[in-house]
Amino acid sequence: MRSAVTRGSVSPWHLRSGRRRPHMSKPRLLVVEDDGILAIHLEDTLTRLGYVVAALVATGEDAVAFAAASPVDLILMDIELAGEMNGIAAAELIHARTDTPVIFLTGFSQDPLLKQAKIAAPYGYLIKPVPERELAATVEMALHRHSLDRQLRENQRALEKSEARYRDLFENSPLGIFRTSLDGRALAVNQEMARIVGCATPEEAIANFSDLARTLYVDPSRRREFIATLLRQRAVNHFEYEGRKRSGERIWISMNARLNSAEPAGGQPGEQVIDGFAMDITERRRIEEDSLETSQRLRLATESGQMGVWDWDITSDRMFWDRRMFDIYGIDPGDFSSSVATWKSCLHPEDRQNAIDDCMAALAGDRVFDTTFRIVTPDGAVRYVKADGLVLRDGEGNATRMIGVNRDVSETKRAEEALRASEEEHRTLIGMLPDIICHFDRQGRHLFVSENIARFFDLRPETMLGRSFDELGFPADLCRLWHESIRDAFESGRTAEMEYVIDTRLGKSIFNWRLMPQRDQGGHVRSVLTLARDVTAHRQAERDYRLLFEEMLDGFALHEIILDAAGAPVDYRYVAVNPAFERQTGLRGVDLVGRTVLELMPQTERHWIETYGRVALSGEPVSFENYSAVLEKHFKVTAFRPVDRHFACIVSDVTDRVIAEQERQKLEGQLRQAQKLEAIGTLAGGIAHDFNNILGAILGYAEMAKEDCRPGSYAARDVDQILAAGKRARELVKQILAFSRQAEIEQIPLQPSTIIREAIKLLRSSFPSTIRIVEEVDRDAGLILADPTQIHQVLMNLCTNAFHAMEERGGTMGVTLRRRAMTAADLSEVPDAVPGEYVQLVVSDTGPGIPPEIRDRIFDPYFTTKEQGKGTGLGLAIVHGIAKSCSGFVLCRSVLGGGSEFTVHLPVHQQREVAPAAGAAAQAPHTSGGERILFVDDEEMLVVMGRSMLERYGYKVTAATGSREALAVFGEGPDQFDLVITDQTMPDMTGMELAGHLLQIRRDIPIILCTGYSNLVSEETIRAAGLRALALKPLTKMELVDLIRATLAREGAE
Repeated sequence: MRSAVTRGSVSPWHLRSGRRRPHMSKPRLLVVEDDGILAIHLEDTLTRLGYVVAALVATGEDAVAFAAASPVDLILMDIELAGEMNGIAAAELIHARTDTPVIFLTGFSQDPLLKQAKIAAPYGYLIKPVPERELAATVEMALHRHSLDRQLRENQRALEKSEARYRDLFENSPLGIFRTSLDGRALAVNQEMARIVGCATPEEAIANFSDLARTLYVDPSRRREFIATLLRQRAVNHFEYEGRKRSGERIWISMNARLNSAEPAGGQPGEQVIDGFAMDITERRRIEEDSLETSQRLRLATESGQMGVWDWDITSDRMFWDRRMFDIYGIDPGDFSSSVATWKSCLHPEDRQNAIDDCMAALAGDRVFDTTFRIVTPDGAVRYVKADGLVLRDGEGNATRMIGVNRDVSETKRAEEALRASEEEHRTLIGMLPDIICHFDRQGRHLFVSENIARFFDLRPETMLGRSFDELGFPADLCRLWHESIRDAFESGRTAEMEYVIDTRLGKSIFNWRLMPQRDQGGHVRSVLTLARDVTAHRQAERDYRLLFEEMLDGFALHEIILDAAGAPVDYRYVAVNPAFERQTGLRGVDLVGRTVLELMPQTERHWIETYGRVALSGEPVSFENYSAVLEKHFKVTAFRPVDRHFACIVSDVTDRVIAEQERQKLEGQLRQAQKLEAIGTLAGGIAHDFNNILGAILGYAEMAKEDCRPGSYAARDVDQILAAGKRARELVKQILAFSRQAEIEQIPLQPSTIIREAIKLLRSSFPSTIRIVEEVDRDAGLILADPTQIHQVLMNLCTNAFHAMEERGGTMGVTLRRRAMTAADLSEVPDAVPGEYVQLVVSDTGPGIPPEIRDRIFDPYFTTKEQGKGTGLGLAIVHGIAKSCSGFVLCRSVLGGGSEFTVHLPVHQQREVAPAAGAAAQAPHTSGGERILFVDDEEMLVVMGRSMLERYGYKVTAATGSREALAVFGEGPDQFDLVITDQTMPDMTGMELAGHLLQIRRDIPIILCTGYSNLVSEETIRAAGLRALALKPLTKMELVDLIRATLAREGAE
């Protein structure tokens, strides 16, 4: 995927160390590929196959630098790479500097590149995408071939060097070979020995040196010392002495000699002779440094050639070995018996007879001693030995000595066996490969064809040998292409690659065709090897994959996870993204690929990195929806791990759906809260109505009972307590109505201290003992213009929040009412606030405090941090709304762990006296009267009480316990009544409906409507309906009488 890596640069993910395997001997590979996805796939596949991927690089420059700095065993290199240097140029540089094999990767053929690729001499080609089996076979064959090539070259060089030294040793030996008697007569010398002593021929030397101590030794005592040592040890090595040539010139000679028994032809029977080697060391003695260096060279040459020198005295059957011989045979010199039998015992049982036969044939003169055999060392090791020998004969042609060398050729033999095994493996591998493999000569004739040709064509390999494409009947245009390509390979000596389409037994097939010139030892192209691979399925898969990647509606992105030293995920890098990902995120792929998310978006939330890190490390896929604050979008994400330490994401933008769902849930929540509040209000109203009826009876009968008690009596005092408790209960009902938001709102000048104290009394009875209430209420804090019910509601809401903050651990709640002067500086952070006098209502708690991140939202409607069932999310919003409606404001101060404090600021009202409630009538004197009253209520207890109470004041009362009964009574004599008092809430017909019917009968009849609670009636509605007054239950006797007198007085005035 070329788009995954920007050309000319190295993506940060490409250059990094490969994963180490436990066995450090595994081959190390370098992958050079600018396609991020394919590079990672190759790394994963190679690692699974047991190789060590040393690095992934994306450019030719990086490949050359890495190969120079860190040698590898094999390089997989894409031909077309990002950057200035393509894969072919990079391979040429690497080949010139190192002996590293290269396998080319390619997606398709282009003639210029294919011609250029020939000069790089690759070890193979792979067509992308690469199947695992093909990758394994190609890599293994390349590694094996390279190993054998290198080993063969080394063995050939060593063999050539060794053989050259061996020939030089025997043909140009620097050693003089001699035999003398103990008394100093020269018995036999070789040409070199003759030269050393200054004679032209060995015969001349023998004739002139009949007394060595006198004629050869400058110091005759050295001759005697030599003979004494020889007789004592039977062998002398490296004996050096100064001698004279025949001409008298002085020389230095070094000898190795052994005391042997002479054969009959060499002297008297049983005579002992001295056999040895001599060397002219004059130059060495003259220039010690040069002599030492020469000696070292000789020793190193012998050792590096794996050669040991041996000397077999056939007559005495004694054998001399040098140190290297002992090393080759693995024998300690102390255990050596100096007999040829020792040598025979070392021979491998399977080779022993042949080696002995070769030796005997050499002694017989049938052939030279030149043979190879196996030996078995004392520790059981088997070695191959190349043996060469020279037979020395006496004057009659009898073999007397045999001198030669042994060379350890085990490595060469093993290399030969490995080569044979390799050739067999090659044949097996060729059979396993899916390629059609062919060899061609310069005329384009087939020299070799693999068996799988029959899978594609009706041809057999044996029928194709020696024939060209034209002769086999292939299409003419393809024949021209093939022949021209083969000819170019021969002429240029470079590899080539191309693709062609041809009809096969499987239908139309696409083949990738690679041509590799094969050279002889002289470097000349002797044939062309070709590999034709069916890539039809690969090409179709590439088209399908590209189409899917480019056209899929969901966003797709591949990432590499980045870990810290402890192995924890700290960032991730973009490897590849598709167009849909760009559209959904608004980010461009060219800006993403190769960079990390924290480079691009430093504000990226930590949970994204942690979530993707778990996927990349554990391999567990995840699917979730989340909000990206950086992109301000909601996404549905499915993340999975395609390869180790990487993760891929399929991303869908679900912002519109999520927002719609949130709006729906918000509206549903608001509806539920509204319904809850409505239900609470309805419940509170119903309770208030019934409770007020009960309180009306209690207060009424208590007042009548008090009238019947003697003033100052215990009974009178007890009744007073009943009246006080009833009035307190009546106030409690009013507070419940205010709390349920059902009371009528009317802003009036009021002193808030009374409301505050009453509310605190209510709270004390409902709060647990674990919460202490501390109040500081200034009774003279000042007047405010507000609705009493709303002020009550403000305090209740704030105190309820404080209670919830301290519900678990308890604490102290403070309630303070005070007056403060606020300057412009004090109000600098409060928009639209006016400096002046304010009444401050402060509610504080010792709870956990409010987190800073949500303080700006606490006054939002429906925002709550309480658990379900403990809050509506409207408490502080209502407080804020009430304060604002009174031209005030609310401030919050909170410290985490130190509690919260809410201060409601309400401007001081300048009116000095509290105005009476609108519509309140002036109190009439408590006088009795004889008017006729129709008293209507569905509670019989209240009817009886009302009639008794009014009759005590002289009124004539007709009582009715139902609307229809009252309507019937009134209809029979409407003019007999001066006033009608009716309850509002009654079955069958409400008080308002009854009043309407009564007014239809008699339009001027005064009517007072009584109600314990109703949200359907108010002063405005009753006046509009023609009623005279509205009375709220429960009424005391005096309140009822005063209202009757005021109403009747108003009627009389009118």
